[in-house]
Amino acid sequence: MIDTTRFQTSETAKGLALKKYLGNEENVVIPGEFKIIGPRAFQECESIKSVTFSEGTDTIEHEAFRDCPNLTEVHLPDSLKIMEYAAFMLCRKLEKLDFGKKLKVLEPNVLYRCNGIQKLVIPETVQKVDREGGVNGLDGLTSLIIESDLPKNKTLAIIDCQNLTEVVFKKGFANLKGLTFVCCPKLEHVTVGNETYKIKVKDKIGTIVQEEKKKAPAGDGEPVEFRFNKDYGQFECDYKGIQFITEQQPDKEAEDNVRILTEGYLSNLNKIVKLMLPDIQDIYGKTTAKEVKNKLGKPRIDLGRWLVSYPEQSFDGVHIFEFEFSDEEFEDIDNFVIDG
Repeated sequence: MIDTTRFQTSETAKGLALKKYLGNEENVVIPGEFKIIGPRAFQECESIKSVTFSEGTDTIEHEAFRDCPNLTEVHLPDSLKIMEYAAFMLCRKLEKLDFGKKLKVLEPNVLYRCNGIQKLVIPETVQKVDREGGVNGLDGLTSLIIESDLPKNKTLAIIDCQNLTEVVFKKGFANLKGLTFVCCPKLEHVTVGNETYKIKVKDKIGTIVQEEKKKAPAGDGEPVEFRFNKDYGQFECDYKGIQFITEQQPDKEAEDNVRILTEGYLSNLNKIVKLMLPDIQDIYGKTTAKEVKNKLGKPRIDLGRWLVSYPEQSFDGVHIFEFEFSDEEFEDIDNFVIDG
C-alpha cells in the first residue's frame, strides 16, 4: 500500500508514477509499485541522503533528482531501463551510484556536476552513451570503466572531467577516431580492449594516437589552397569539386586530410547515395540514384566536425542535407538528415 502522505502519485499508460515526494526522510526507500519516477519528483529535496529503489521501477524521467544537495548514495534497481536527461544533475555530494543490470542508454547530463563520484562503471547492458554529455562535468571523477562495446555509438566525447586519469573500454570501441576527450587535462592514456593508446591534445580536445596513419595520396599537380573567409570566420578550400571548411589555421595535416577525404568520398559516392536514397524518396517521391547524384551539387566537408552537407542541392530551396562520418574512407556514415 502506497503511503500517500509521502508520495504523490498518478496513473500513466506504463503504470503507477511517483509524481512528487512529500516526505522529509534522510534515507528513502522507493516501493516497486512505482513504474515511473516523474520529472522533478525529488528536485531540490534537501533532506534525502540516500535512495534505494525496490525492484519494479522501469523509468526515471528527466531531472527527477536534480539538485538534491545532500544526496550521497543511490541504489538503482535491476529493473531500470531508462534514465532520462539530467536525472541526477547537480547532486554535488553524490558519491555512489549503481546502474543496475538492464539500463540501455545513458542520456545527456544524467550525472552532470555530481562531483563526489570518483569511479564510474558503465555496465555491459548499456548500448549507447549520449555522444556529447553522457559523461560530462564530473570534477571528482578519476576512473571511468566502460564494460560494453557501445555498439550503437559511432562517436563519443568525454567532456570536462578535470581529474580523470583512467579510461578503460573493456570490450573495445569500433571507431577509435570517434573518441574525443574534451577538457580532461590529466588524461594521458586510454585502454581500449587489450591495447593502450596515448592521447594527443590540441585546443583542449584529446584524440587517440594510433601507430599507423594513412598516407595522403600522391600529389597530381592540383594544389590544396585554403583561403580565409572573413564573413564566416573560417578557412575554405575547393578541391576536385568538393569544398572543405575549417575554423582552425590549416597546416600540412589539413592539406593531407583534404586529399585523403577527397579520395574516400569520391570512391564511396555510390554507397553514400544509396544510403541517402530511401530518406530522399520519402520526401520527394520516386527518384533514382543517378538523379540524386546530379541534384546534390557540390558537397561541403567540415574538417572540424566531420560533417558533410550539400548547400547547393537542387531538390528544393528550403531543406539542408547533411550527414556525419567517422572514417577517412566513408565506410561508416551516420545521422543523414533532411532538415529545414
